[in-house]
This record gives sequence, C-alpha cells and structure tokens, in this order.
Amino acid sequence: MKYKLLLLVAVTLLTSQKVFTQNLIIKGRVIDFEKETPLIATIIAGNKGTIANQDGAFETDLSLEYHWFLISYVGCYTVNFTNVPTDKERIDFGEIKMVHNHRNDHIVVGGPPSDKYDPVKQKEQDEKVQKEVLKKYRIKVNGKKLKPYIAGNTIIFDFGANEKIDTNTTPISALDGNPTDGTSALKKGTEQLGISVNLPTFLEASKNSNLIYPAEITEKNPLPTIAQQFGGEPASGNTYFNVLFGKVNSILTYKEKDCEVIVYMPPGRGGNSYGKIIQDSTKLHTLNNISFGRIKSNFKYGINRIDASELEADELYSMLTHYPYDRAKKMFNANAMLSFPLNLRGNIYDGKYTRGRAVVVGKDRHEIYLYFMMTDKSSLDFENFLNDFDKVFWFNE
Repeated sequence: MKYKLLLLVAVTLLTSQKVFTQNLIIKGRVIDFEKETPLIATIIAGNKGTIANQDGAFETDLSLEYHWFLISYVGCYTVNFTNVPTDKERIDFGEIKMVHNHRNDHIVVGGPPSDKYDPVKQKEQDEKVQKEVLKKYRIKVNGKKLKPYIAGNTIIFDFGANEKIDTNTTPISALDGNPTDGTSALKKGTEQLGISVNLPTFLEASKNSNLIYPAEITEKNPLPTIAQQFGGEPASGNTYFNVLFGKVNSILTYKEKDCEVIVYMPPGRGGNSYGKIIQDSTKLHTLNNISFGRIKSNFKYGINRIDASELEADELYSMLTHYPYDRAKKMFNANAMLSFPLNLRGNIYDGKYTRGRAVVVGKDRHEIYLYFMMTDKSSLDFENFLNDFDKVFWFNE
C-alpha cells in the first residue's frame, strides 16, 4: 500500500509538471540563400534559444506563451517567424535560407574599413531583396506556404498573414493584424481558453484578426531588434511599447475617457511547477493559477525570455498587489487576480498616455493580461476603470 501511494504521488507530480511546462518543439536547418551551404552557429532566439550545429541544424523549445522566434546570422537579414501556431507538439521548418544584406561588406578583419557604410547602396540591396529574393522565397510548414515580407533588416514570415496580400507593397501596419477571416484575435483567444466576452458599449475593440503590436510600426519606429527584445539595446517611443508588450490580442479604447486597455491572453498553460521552496499555501494558490514568466518579463527582472524560477517568483510575489479570491471570482469567475504598475520610462503611449498598470487574472494557469494605459489625471480613476471590467471576461467552468 505504501509503494502504491508513492507511485500515485509520483505520477501526480509528473502529470502536473507536464501541464504547467507545455512547450512546442521547433526544428530546422539554416543555410546560405545563394550558396545553399550550412551556416554554423546561427543564433535561434525565442524564449530559450540555441545555436545551429555544424550542419546548420537546430532544435529547441518554444513556450506556448510565445508565438515567435528569430534567426540571426552576421551579415544577413534577420528572419522572424511570427504568429507561430501552438496547437502542435512539434514543427519542422525545413530549410531556412539566410540572405546577405551586405551591411558589413566594408569591414576588414584586423584593419580599417575598406569603405564607409553607404546607405544608398544598402537601399538598393533592400530593393533587390524585395524584388528578386522575396518573390521566390517560400517556406512550407504544416502544409501552409508562407510568403515573407521585409521590414528594415528583417525578413518576416507571418503565419497569420493573408496570402492574397502583396507583401512587397503593403505597409507593415496593414499586415500586422489585418482582418483576414472576419474573426477577431480577441474572440479567437477567448474561445481557445474557454472565456466568454461581454464588451460594454463604452468600449471599442480593435478590429484585428491576428495578434498585433500595440504601437504603430513606422520607418521612424521600426520592429524591435533582437538586441532590444533581449534587453541588450535600449528602445524608445513606439518601439519601447512593442518590446514591453510584444504582440497582443486586442486594444480596447474608452470612447469618452482617457484610457486604453491592451489585452493579451497566452494560448496555453505556462510557467514552472512550484512547491519545493515556497510552502505558503496562499502564495502557492496564486502561482498555481497565474504563471509568472510574463510578469517577470514586464518587470525586466533577471535574465530576459527565460521563465521565472521559484525563487524569482517568490521575490516578484512581494512586489505585486493581490486581490481577494472573492473579488476575482465575482468579477471574472477566476481563482486569482493581481496587479502592478508599469514602468514606461518616460515614453508616451499613443501620444498622451503617461501611466500604466497591469492587471492579471488567472484560473489554472489560463490567464488574461489587461494593461490599463492612462494619463496622469485619469490614472487617479484606475479603480473605477477596473470595476468597469466586472464580468466583461468570464472564465467558463
């Protein structure tokens, strides 16, 4: 009987750990577009990341909280896969070809540059890539043929983009979240998590069918670089907010008040399993209902893009405002609810919002992140804004 009990406990622990650490396995092989030779030590950057081996091959985990990963090689355009589907256990991307951008052609190892960087030549190269490379560059993944577009020094393959769109002429702002099938990303996200939505008439939702960056992508405010996303390079303006939030499901705008609410819903259960160090039942209740990886990222705490360890989760716990279980249940039919201020670092969102506060609502590690963006004056009404969301989102049993 004793051994049966131990076996039951072990199986239970293994099962619960699997539930909370679901990952997608991604693999592929990185080669030179022109020479078709393997590119050794290419960087594959996601929530964990790895480098390609001597054959250019790679395999790594992608947490279900993340929908994208980047591939970077010196002297080449970065390749960005975005809106990666998370309904599979494994995705093989096949051969991924890296295209030279010639930005480093003027550099001589061990000596002075042979010629200074020429932006005119670089523009010509970008146009050549658009006209010649992108027209014939396709990747077929899970039966879907992906057609890329270029943004700055990044070639982007978007699983959510409409294949009928001419990616050589359509602005990035139109591609990111352009309605394709009539179903909003907000509806898709809530249906996937079993959440009902009842938007009040005083709120207007963005009309995007795919995940979108919350701030507009322009030539002045381009897509975040790898260094910016991993904290190695500062970001400002619109780019700061796109680094802070990543792609989101929807933006809800108050029609008559100074407040916008950015909504994000991770598509699956994330986070580590806890209980080896933390013994407090109240803390464990919160941690079993809300994963702390994204909270850690919003705080820019510890090593970026790596899930929160148990010690980090314990430290972050003390920095958060925790709401009573009864309020989480009454407002959202959730098990846990917390909030924390956002450090905007002097950046202004959408031309006027200088304050931000995040509210996280969770049930069994299914979560909704509500980012309230406010002015100095309207931030004093935060509690009223929060009460406006009573039963707007409802976790179904």
